[in-house]
Amino acid sequence: GGVNGQEIRDDILKIFHKFHIDERSSHFYEQWHQKLHNNTNPDDIVICEALLSYLKSHDMGQYWKVLSSGGITKERLLSYERKIDLEPYYAPEYIPDFENFLVVLKKAHSSTDLIIMGQHASRLLGIDLNNKLNEILANLGDWDVIKQLERTTQFRGWLNEKIQNTAENDSLKDLFYLDLGLEYYQRQQIEKIIHIDVGIGNLFREVEMLLDNAIYSFKWRELEICREELRKKVHEKGVCNKDYFAALQIKGIIERIKRCLGEVQDRSNLVIQPRAEKLGIGCKCDPALITIFTEEVIRGSMFFALSMVIKKIEPFYRQALGFQNWLIISPCVQAVGKVVHEKILKTVQDKEYSEPTILITEKIGGEEEVPANVRGVILVKNSNYPDVLAHVSVRARNNKVLLAV
Repeated sequence: GGVNGQEIRDDILKIFHKFHIDERSSHFYEQWHQKLHNNTNPDDIVICEALLSYLKSHDMGQYWKVLSSGGITKERLLSYERKIDLEPYYAPEYIPDFENFLVVLKKAHSSTDLIIMGQHASRLLGIDLNNKLNEILANLGDWDVIKQLERTTQFRGWLNEKIQNTAENDSLKDLFYLDLGLEYYQRQQIEKIIHIDVGIGNLFREVEMLLDNAIYSFKWRELEICREELRKKVHEKGVCNKDYFAALQIKGIIERIKRCLGEVQDRSNLVIQPRAEKLGIGCKCDPALITIFTEEVIRGSMFFALSMVIKKIEPFYRQALGFQNWLIISPCVQAVGKVVHEKILKTVQDKEYSEPTILITEKIGGEEEVPANVRGVILVKNSNYPDVLAHVSVRARNNKVLLAV
């Protein structure tokens, strides 16, 4: 499961590097690349099939025909967190590689691996847990994603108890693989509905379940406190309560969760990145891939899904509380420099400024680098801003650069 998700992110980069596809400019392939990195879902199978149909026929009508038959409209493409509003350009030499990529997408978004993991672990689960697992497997295609998330979250709780009480190492392996498969499946489910307006109540249900699952995996006391406090406040006051102080308390818990997400990034950089660099250099890997290794690990985790859902909740409480339009994504002690206006951050991400600079920009996609000698970046249009684990947010945090909206 999780391996296949990482394979999607790895393989699209391989195609880009093989054909020297520009990752800096705005075109269909880069837009789809960003969507795949941010929230791949079963729609990507249809998009890939539509792309191949166009590349084989050189007929853009075929592209839209396949999309339409798969239930994907222009409006749906625009609704993604990383929207797709451009058509592909013709490059028939891409066909063999995207045919292979289609196999990877189908493998990742099918539930074959999860079913196999369930079969291997079934002898260890007992009648009751097997019945509960079969209920999950019987509803893999359920339209009610929130309900399916509840089923899998509950089951992971029971499975964790089973793991804690299992002494045989050989048995633990199959239980661990099933748990990992369920974790990845849940992340897929979150990504499947991230671009849909499910309502503030369901968003909070998602956050609670994501916190549950993160705690199952990491046993982190700080997250436990956040979950307990959030559950208490939401159940006591309700998510749409107009009480100012109740809303302020919930907003405070959200900020505490965001601080945890920042800590995840910091800890991962300390623990994972030095080893990734040593191995990467030893294996003569692409330096650009070594640099983003830890980020990609986090992108494949529950924490990244949590950051995306938190981002959808924040505007509701900022409006409810009458907060000013300031949001600090990457804090710093001090940011001093010459103020420079650049309309789009991406156009200057490779530039080195001659003196300390504060950039005022109108558009940040989320995947940009922070330009050299920049001490702060301020986004003045807050209709679409990067979440706390977006690439640009991580880069700003690592370099102690202010990033504010």
